[in-house]
Amino acid sequence: MTPVPDPSKGFIGQQSLILLAMCIFGEARGDTPEARFGVGCVVRNRLQRHWMGAKLWSDVMLKPYQFDCFLATDPNSHKLLTPLANETEAVWDECYYAALGVMLGRPDTTDGAVFYYSRPIEAPPHAWGAVTQTLQAGGTWFFKEAVNG
Repeated sequence: MTPVPDPSKGFIGQQSLILLAMCIFGEARGDTPEARFGVGCVVRNRLQRHWMGAKLWSDVMLKPYQFDCFLATDPNSHKLLTPLANETEAVWDECYYAALGVMLGRPDTTDGAVFYYSRPIEAPPHAWGAVTQTLQAGGTWFFKEAVNG
């Protein structure tokens, strides 16, 4: 059986792999496998760039307002610690194995994306600044910061 979160540890106490699987579960469990892997790549891309001072996987994912599924006000946040009570084992497994691929260094399919959105959002938020779309996977659009020529 695929490992699952330990609800007694909250978000901060989870192992990095489990936390990444939780992020993918919360952000893209209903999307395509490519979109789920892409969300994981965004986390890895931000970690590699030390996004907002991040040095750990958890720094990237648990920074407030970066991944909505971890916000207490997000309808998905209460599902993350008990994924099998909220989805099928197959869905959790897909999220876990997407996370594992990211952590094992499977090549980035998003071409360096550090942002993404899905419906109901219709366009990149202005707060992102100038961005370039790198991928559309399922119902998720991925972006990286635009390079000034």
